[in-house]
Amino acid sequence: MSRETVVAVVLVVLVLFAGCNSPFSGEGGTASTERPVEEATETAAVTTTEVTLDDVTLPEGANRRRIGNATALAEAYASAVRNSSYEIKFEKSRVLEDGTRTDYRRIVRKKSLETDEEYQYRNRTSDDGNRTVISYLDGTEFYEKFVTHETAYQVSTVPPNSVEEFQPKTGMVTYVRSRLQAGEYEDPRLVRRDGRQFVEYRLTGIEGDAKFVLVDSITNVSGSVLVGPNGVVRRISMNLTKGGRGPDTYLRSEFRLVGTDEVTIREPEWTDEALTRTDDERA
Repeated sequence: MSRETVVAVVLVVLVLFAGCNSPFSGEGGTASTERPVEEATETAAVTTTEVTLDDVTLPEGANRRRIGNATALAEAYASAVRNSSYEIKFEKSRVLEDGTRTDYRRIVRKKSLETDEEYQYRNRTSDDGNRTVISYLDGTEFYEKFVTHETAYQVSTVPPNSVEEFQPKTGMVTYVRSRLQAGEYEDPRLVRRDGRQFVEYRLTGIEGDAKFVLVDSITNVSGSVLVGPNGVVRRISMNLTKGGRGPDTYLRSEFRLVGTDEVTIREPEWTDEALTRTDDERA
């Protein structure tokens, strides 16, 4: 066979392979010389605008340096929870320097205007033991569950004009007001939480007239206040180190307003048992 014939045969074979699932074709999961669509598509230009404190409206009582009027900020919070549903979570602990936990408290509070229900969970764990109190208000029916070494219940019918006396203190307004007034909050910055924008103020000190702690004994302070775009406080965290005789004590607390829109409260599964036990005790 001549040299020209060999070359012609090779060319024919290559042409035939090109139409099959060969390394030169783009089919059958093999390598392709075509660029994928997502790579071939030209990327659109993306522009971002940096937002600063100068671009947002700060809540009443606060400015671009500090929280100057804690009373006004507390009132804005009180107004928000006074006439709306809400869910609140609160944690507080007192721990010695050696890591021993001497006292821990946790509170969950919910209120639904739509269903006229309220729920509260309170737990305290200390060197003396563990105690939990759960309360549920359904219109005028008030249920309580007490859990220590044993479980006890209490059920009462609340007169309509006395319901407020049986309800938990509305939205922990007193706590929020006292912490805002006692702290020195400065150095604001913009932060994002769950896709929403907030202003965060850093806790830099404690006022000398604070009622909940002996200020002269405090050796270290940290924490912050998170304020929403509507001027409502969403979180207060406070970490204090208390010195003196013996090991230092770490005081930590965090308050969070989880939401004020749709709050779902489910009747606790123990309410029927509470009714049965209460009826038996009254019989």
